[in-house]
Amino acid sequence: MPLPAWVNTRKDLYCYFWSFANVAMTYRDIVYEQLRTRNRNIDAAYEEIMDSYAELLDCVLYMRSHLKRADVADKPTCSGSDAEREKERLVEAQLLELQQERAELYKRKGETAEAMLELNKKFENMERERSELLKQLELARSKLAALENDNQRLKESLEELDRLNQCLKDENFVLQSTSNVLEQNNRQLTVENAQLLERWKSLNQREADLLNLQNDLQIEIQSLRVQRQLADAAKPFLDLEIAQEILPTASVPLSCRSSSLPSFRKAHFEAHDSEVLALAWAHDRDLLATGGADRRLKLWEICDGRQSRAESLTGCNQAITCIDMSIDDTLVLAGSNDFAIRIWGVSDNRLRHTLTGHSGKVLCAKFTSQQDMVVSGSNDRTLKIWNLRQRACSKTLFPASSCNDITLVGGSAVTIISGHFDKKLRFWDYRCDTVIKEVEMPARITSLDLSFDEQSLLCAVRDDSLHCVDLRQNRIVRTYADENFKIGYDFAKARFSPDDRYCVCGSADGSVYFWDVQSGRLVQTLSNTQSGGSCITASSWNAQGTIVATCDRHKCVSLWMNGRMIGRYHTETAVQLFSRFGNKPSLNIHLGGLLDEALAPKQILEINGETVSGRSLLLLDLIASCIMNTEEGGLAKGVLFIDCARHFSLEALAITIDCRLNDHDEIKLKTVLSRLHYICCNDANDLMHSFDLIDDILQRTPNLFSLLIVDDVSYYWWENVADIYSCQRRLARRFSQAITEHSLVGVFTRHLVPRRPIYGEQTGRICTLFDSSWSFVQRKRLHVQRLQLNCFSCTCENRIVYFRTSDRGVVYHNEA
Repeated sequence: MPLPAWVNTRKDLYCYFWSFANVAMTYRDIVYEQLRTRNRNIDAAYEEIMDSYAELLDCVLYMRSHLKRADVADKPTCSGSDAEREKERLVEAQLLELQQERAELYKRKGETAEAMLELNKKFENMERERSELLKQLELARSKLAALENDNQRLKESLEELDRLNQCLKDENFVLQSTSNVLEQNNRQLTVENAQLLERWKSLNQREADLLNLQNDLQIEIQSLRVQRQLADAAKPFLDLEIAQEILPTASVPLSCRSSSLPSFRKAHFEAHDSEVLALAWAHDRDLLATGGADRRLKLWEICDGRQSRAESLTGCNQAITCIDMSIDDTLVLAGSNDFAIRIWGVSDNRLRHTLTGHSGKVLCAKFTSQQDMVVSGSNDRTLKIWNLRQRACSKTLFPASSCNDITLVGGSAVTIISGHFDKKLRFWDYRCDTVIKEVEMPARITSLDLSFDEQSLLCAVRDDSLHCVDLRQNRIVRTYADENFKIGYDFAKARFSPDDRYCVCGSADGSVYFWDVQSGRLVQTLSNTQSGGSCITASSWNAQGTIVATCDRHKCVSLWMNGRMIGRYHTETAVQLFSRFGNKPSLNIHLGGLLDEALAPKQILEINGETVSGRSLLLLDLIASCIMNTEEGGLAKGVLFIDCARHFSLEALAITIDCRLNDHDEIKLKTVLSRLHYICCNDANDLMHSFDLIDDILQRTPNLFSLLIVDDVSYYWWENVADIYSCQRRLARRFSQAITEHSLVGVFTRHLVPRRPIYGEQTGRICTLFDSSWSFVQRKRLHVQRLQLNCFSCTCENRIVYFRTSDRGVVYHNEA
């Protein structure tokens, strides 16, 4: 096969053959291609020399062949002419020149080959150096990556340390601020403690004086009684004198034990943040204690079937399972799932005792009648008797089963009745540490309750029924059940009524069932629709038998009452009623023209401002204008003043009134000041109790007062920092209710910056909470502020009035 015409050099020949190669290259082809590429790169510098050498070689070969052909062609002829010989010499000369040139080319080729070998050696050395440099480069890159990772890790560690350092600085700042506040509070408490000690000493002295006076009176009464007996004995006939005492109040006594069946739900409120598991009533008043899974024990004042205030007692670490109150209602205990029993004081809400020793959940606990002992039952299958004086366990009983509830016969710890998980009632004698009697029930027991005559025992069991056990016969005499009644809680409480006529228990669907104790008949079923069908965990009558309280797993407590029961309500005469609802005159008070209209009954005025803004001066002028006689420019109206901030000064008021009187008349001054009734509050609870006192005062003397003043409503905000809104909302509701029900003019002040800035000064959030809590109260607003040392301004809507103090009290003017 002939080669193409374009194939002239060795390179073209390689390309020609390479064009017929297989496209799918193997690794040998790849190696070959790499080697060929390397040779091509090396030979590129000598390619022109090789090409010229090849051309010269071709020319030499061509000339040799041409000479040989010329010799062959010239042999038959004779070489006679000189021209031909000359031509032959020229050819020989060219041939010699070409041979020399070929020798030179050979020499150059050798030199080139030698140079090429040197270059190849250099190239191999450079390749080795390059490979070593590449290895060093890879090693350097790996080290660089490792250093970069270390650098990144160190940066992250540094950032984390910066964050921790900042957090520690913030915590240090907060702790320092808290420490400063606590030190300030400690100093204040030290001062208050010293004051209280002085007051306590003075009260002790007064009590001692009263006791001495009482002893003297007793001796004098005894002496007079002896003299009267001697005088009566000396008379020939006995004169009988009939005396009748009229009680000052028409309220029903608390010792009433006549129970009534509830017919409707009087109140339903959310008592805890989680499910409510236990409740208990006080013995001599309407005080309800509730406990739940939120680990708090709350005390609720119940007034007319509604809760009025709550005290939250803390200290438990897990859910509260049982509650009991002492006979005199001074102590309250709670057992919890943290294996402990805690006892608080009701009056001061202080934790008195913490009884630990059980190794399981405390499911029940009771005070004894002496109040110095507590009996408890636990999930650890033991009963313990605690001595509160020694604050230790004095005896442990072992019933060999989990105790769900206990009750004490006679209120003492001599005879103890316990209900257990193994369906048995056990009767214990404290003196001999043994079980006297066992009575087996149809199912495991959830609660026990002893009747008032201590002859019957009410047992709630898990077969969805209640059983009445006669303690004289130690057997079940009656069973209380219904097809819809289901006990939905392992520790559901059932209770007798105070007069032992009825028994009550809550069901799993949220309904409350009442049975007649003697007949066993179901007499009443009340549905708790607001509880959403939540299981009722406990139910109980109050001591008066007028209210039934139930609690459920939806965080709520319900109070049930009888619609026909009048209970313990205030009574009013017809004159008092018409006087309270009658039209009262408006108070023509203008405050220097700031108020364009007289203050009508049921109207409320708010005065707000910062510290030393003139609020007290404005109140002094307002009170003086109300209580002064009409001939001196006053209104001759009674004022009921509730002082929280302690800014009010009776001396300043007396001086202001005395300056306005035409002549100094001490009798007239006392008459004017007698129209002011003053109530001083020490804390937020006193403020709420003051409204209860106000209702009683205003109902008994409806025409005595026309103006109600509270100074100021925001003073005790720091006592309930976590619940500002609800506390202020409750206060606003009580204030507006008193104003509306008794047709009074209401005035309250509000301080824009709190008195005790535990968390800094009053922020916008706290201002918003105050405004929103009083938002439903329709009122006029006066804003006062101090401009100079003795110059103040008061703004109402679009009007502004300036005032200052003088020898005659407050003076108003139109220019600052």
